[in-house]
Amino acid sequence: MHEAARHAIHITEVLTVSVQTAETMLQNLARVSGYSRNTRGESQHHLTFQIQMLRNLLLRSQSNKERLQNEVAQVRAVSKQRIVVNSELSSTVNCRVSNSQH
Repeated sequence: MHEAARHAIHITEVLTVSVQTAETMLQNLARVSGYSRNTRGESQHHLTFQIQMLRNLLLRSQSNKERLQNEVAQVRAVSKQRIVVNSELSSTVNCRVSNSQH
C-alpha cells in the first residue's frame, strides 16, 4: 500500500511539471514569429487542449493520491489498534497463568 502511495505522489509531481512546461510552451508560442497567424492559432488551440487534458489528469491524480494516503493512514491506525489489543490480551493471559501457578 505504501508503495502505491509513493507512486501516486510521483505521478502527481510529473503531471504538475508537465502542466507547467506546456503552459510555458504556450506562452512562448505566442511570441514566436515566422509562422502565419492561422498556423500559430491552430498550434495554440491544440496546445491549450493538451494543457486542459493534463490538468484533468493532474486533478484525478491528486484525488487518487489523497485517497491512497487516507488508506495508508487507516491501515496504520488499524495495525496500531491490533498491536494494543494483542498486547493487552497477552498481558491478561500472562496474569492468569501467573495467578494460576500460585
